[in-house]
Amino acid sequence: MEYKSFERDFVHRTLANLRLIETSLSDRNSEGADEVKAFEVTQLINSLLGLVVMPHGLMGRRIDETPLEVLEAGGWKFGVKNWPSNYLRTLGRYVRHLRNSIAHMRIRIEAPKGVITGISLSDRSGFLVMLDVDDLRILAERLALYLLERDQSTDPVN
Repeated sequence: MEYKSFERDFVHRTLANLRLIETSLSDRNSEGADEVKAFEVTQLINSLLGLVVMPHGLMGRRIDETPLEVLEAGGWKFGVKNWPSNYLRTLGRYVRHLRNSIAHMRIRIEAPKGVITGISLSDRSGFLVMLDVDDLRILAERLALYLLERDQSTDPVN
C-alpha cells in the first residue's frame, strides 16, 4: 500500500503495528502457549525509534513545548530519572533527548532473570529515562496519537 501522506501514514502504521503486537501477545497469553509469536519490547523500541526520529524530522514543528507535568496528569508516562538542569521539562525537549538516546544507541535493557522488564535511555547531557514495559507501551502509543492529532493533513490514512 502506498503512502499518501508519508508523515501521517508512517505514524498511523506504527500505531497499527503496536496494536497488532499487543493483540498477538494477548492471543498467546489467552491460549497459554509458550511459543513466541511477537517480540514486544523489540517492537516497542522500533516504534519509539520511528516515532522520535522519522516524524521528529518531518513533523517536529508539531511537537510543542507542553510541560511534561501537564501531560503526566493526563496519563503519559515519561520515566525521567535525571533531567539536565539547563533545559525546561517540555515534550519537545523530551523527544529531542529520546531521539539522541536512541540514535546514538544509549539504550540499556533491564532483564533480570532473563525476562525484559524495561529499558533505560540516556544522552550525553545527563538525561536519563527508565521505563518499564507497560510505560514504554503507553509512551509509544501516546506519542503516536499526539502526532496524529496535530497533523494538519486531511488525507485518509490507509
